[in-house]
Amino acid sequence: MKRLRYTLADARQWAAFSGDDNPIHFDLAAARAMGDGRLSVHGMRALLDVKRDVQSRLTNPLTGSERYLKCVVRLRRPLWCDSDWLLTPGAAKNRVLSAASVSSSQDDEVCLSCQMSLAAGPESLTGKQPSELAPKTLLALQSHFNSAWPDLAQWQFLDALLFRQLISDPALLRQANIATLLGAGETSLQQIFTRYPVLQTHQEVVFDVHLAGKVTPIWPESLSLWLLPSLVVGQVEQGALVRIAAAAQLDNLIMTNVVTLKVGPMTN
Repeated sequence: MKRLRYTLADARQWAAFSGDDNPIHFDLAAARAMGDGRLSVHGMRALLDVKRDVQSRLTNPLTGSERYLKCVVRLRRPLWCDSDWLLTPGAAKNRVLSAASVSSSQDDEVCLSCQMSLAAGPESLTGKQPSELAPKTLLALQSHFNSAWPDLAQWQFLDALLFRQLISDPALLRQANIATLLGAGETSLQQIFTRYPVLQTHQEVVFDVHLAGKVTPIWPESLSLWLLPSLVVGQVEQGALVRIAAAAQLDNLIMTNVVTLKVGPMTN
């Protein structure tokens, strides 16, 4: 068992990398307007620590035929800043190679869980929608990530990078079901966050096992990014589930990242 604690500085550090400036992490009035009484750290920031822990305890050696791993996350409730949280290892059983959960030190309620298992390879990326990232931006993001979190795996950098693309790449808004979420004059998912309560509920990452090593420099010409088809279930005014997804290919190593958000209902 390991104790975790996050502060406003952690939220700011993650926002500087990811572009996730959701005010519920920085502005108490905004958090209260969305129904939260306290500031919370980004779920994806906390998951940097949880995913590192889960990978470190992989017990089954991978053979040459086992090429892909799947990391599945469920987020149940926010992690408040300036509070203590307990990271507890889970049991490796059946198809699960390693697992962990984070719970409140006050009431033992599980806030998020993560498990890793073997996976089939992702579908072909042929014909998928490209996601653009300027070479100088990629290099700057690598520098920021390596400075802030120097002991993480290559797949964790790509995981974070794809999340950034999902919330910042305007190309996602050209997908018709995502475009319908935008209000007049809005040009990014970030603007939705100021009008609706938005909660990440699930994430699924599938990655080539060769990406499980330490972060190494990525040259822009060796990396390709895509946006995958999104899915919206329900009406935002009553509360909707929004599934957004992206993929990366580093040389011949492929990774996919699927994020599920609960959006709405409207608060104003």
